[in-house]
Amino acid sequence: MKATKITEKELIQAIVDSNKPNSAERYAFFLGAGASVQSGIKLAKELAENWIKTIEKVSPKKIKPKWKSDPAKYYSEVFDERFKIKKILGDEELQEMITKAEPSIGYLFLAQILANTNNKFVLTTNFDTMTEDALFQ
Repeated sequence: MKATKITEKELIQAIVDSNKPNSAERYAFFLGAGASVQSGIKLAKELAENWIKTIEKVSPKKIKPKWKSDPAKYYSEVFDERFKIKKILGDEELQEMITKAEPSIGYLFLAQILANTNNKFVLTTNFDTMTEDALFQ
């Protein structure tokens, strides 16, 4: 099945149409990397680049050239190296960033769709809670 490219207005109309009483049509929302940037969540690439700088200061020989060529791709490896002595510090760094973040306007619109239509399914690669936070607001 080929994906169909539609405009924002066509998407809104499709969601409105799917909410009619006899409609069996439902939409899922897939949020990928970058969905939370406007909310104050850094991209994996940015986080990995910062951690690579820290590793370089402390243990320059531990840096792998592939990390610098594509930090986002090797995010997990970089995280593991940066926080190998005490992983909880990495978890706390991420949690602090998420706690400070506020759902962007896009998340607030998505929350309205989720709360007020029959379209209630969200898939995400993100580890933040912006969708849930927007629903509570």
